Amino acid sequence: MRSAFFILLFTFLHSNTSYGQLSKPDDYLIRYVDTIKDEAGYKNREGKIVIPAGKYATCYTDTFFTYAIVSIPKKGLIGIDRHENELYKVFIFDNGPDEASNGLFRMIKHGKIGYADVKTGKIVIKPKYGCAWPFDKGTAKVSLECEKIPAGEYTTWKSDLWYRIDTMGNRVWQANEPILYIKQGYSISGFTGSYRIEQTIDSTKIINTRSSSNSKAKTEVRDTISLTKAYWKQMTDSINVEKFSTLPERTGCGSCQDLGDYWIEIATTEKKYRILFEKPDEDIQEILKHLPPLKR
Repeated sequence: MRSAFFILLFTFLHSNTSYGQLSKPDDYLIRYVDTIKDEAGYKNREGKIVIPAGKYATCYTDTFFTYAIVSIPKKGLIGIDRHENELYKVFIFDNGPDEASNGLFRMIKHGKIGYADVKTGKIVIKPKYGCAWPFDKGTAKVSLECEKIPAGEYTTWKSDLWYRIDTMGNRVWQANEPILYIKQGYSISGFTGSYRIEQTIDSTKIINTRSSSNSKAKTEVRDTISLTKAYWKQMTDSINVEKFSTLPERTGCGSCQDLGDYWIEIATTEKKYRILFEKPDEDIQEILKHLPPLKR
């Protein structure tokens, strides 16, 4: 009997602490429609109008907990909180709000795309991307810079700097992404002219380019060397692209005209990384020892 009493007491306390808050009438608002005017607004659970029908052109959210998506003329789709503060623009997909995937939907602030939680509306990944695709199986394809390309009735994105992020906004390296090419080079410029050498390496060849220019002339010399598949595989297998992607974009002086700049660029099918340096540190030396020497 005593055991049964404690079980009943526990059940009573648990139900009142876990679910009591949801029973409060002001926990959420419910979308309603004025059938005469064909306009929508929001009421609380007691039926009291909180947001009158017609205040917003369209109300997309049926149950308004912490945020709702509405349409405002000349502004587009907007996320609002319970005080009707405008939180951000909602990314438009197929003439409506972006569909959530992996619990996140795309939003826009200051012209940049980020991701918000579909349950709370809170921004999870800060808006900083020029283009960003929906999440799929835990990752999304994004780029900080991109170009809009017309594609019939719609537009698509073009970028040479794609990479993937996880649902927390961290970069994700996918081991199955092959290296497309590797570039390295050196350039220096001053009052008397400029000098540049560049080496481009892909799966079949090495292209060495040397160019110089001054006020009177510009010259360029280029030679191509065939590359074996075995050499390419050995070189690319030896380079840790994931580690390379975390190196600082600029090391040392950088762009000092009297000393010149060295640089390395590695491109995969998803993204492109480029670092600029004056003198190679230990991490950069680890990369350079696997690359052919630059031809001066």
